[in-house]
Amino acid sequence: MPEHSNTPTPIRTMRRQGQRMTKQERQSVQEKFLKSFSMTANVRAACMAAGIDRSMVYYWQEHDEQFSLKFNVASEEANDLIRAALWRRGVEGIQRRVISMGRVVCEEEPVFDAKGMPLLDAKGKQVVKRGKPIMEPEYSDSLLALLAKARMPEFREKQQIDLTAEITMQAERAKAELLADLASALTDENKEQANQG
Repeated sequence: MPEHSNTPTPIRTMRRQGQRMTKQERQSVQEKFLKSFSMTANVRAACMAAGIDRSMVYYWQEHDEQFSLKFNVASEEANDLIRAALWRRGVEGIQRRVISMGRVVCEEEPVFDAKGMPLLDAKGKQVVKRGKPIMEPEYSDSLLALLAKARMPEFREKQQIDLTAEITMQAERAKAELLADLASALTDENKEQANQG
């Protein structure tokens, strides 16, 4: 049995529970988290990339003002990536292959002989070979509608709450209570006057 192995000890990527980070480690981990978060818009994925638990992120947000500010910036950068993807799919479209009758449609390239003359088949038709697939832009109307609603108030759904019915009901209840209190007070006053007279 060998006494020593020549393989180096692997560096621990995770700390033991309760082990604190140094200031440099914390800054490094925070930067790694923020970079990943700004690119993925996903707290869990960013935590995994940085090797921390998500509760640490929430602790830092609450107790570290600089981290909280940087987190908000990273969050906005992530939102910008999402907005750019929405724009690309809704306005510019994404390229999709043209499919007809279950097959990808490709460009046809004529085949020429050694003299540069087009080759013909037995029926006299020009021989062609398949070229690149034909691509066309595909747009997302639903994503375009989301962009329009976000940017232009006239495309947002109209949301109105009818408060008049609730206010009218409350006013009627208050009126009934006041009349009942007034009637009770008048009755009590009439009894007092009858007792005095």
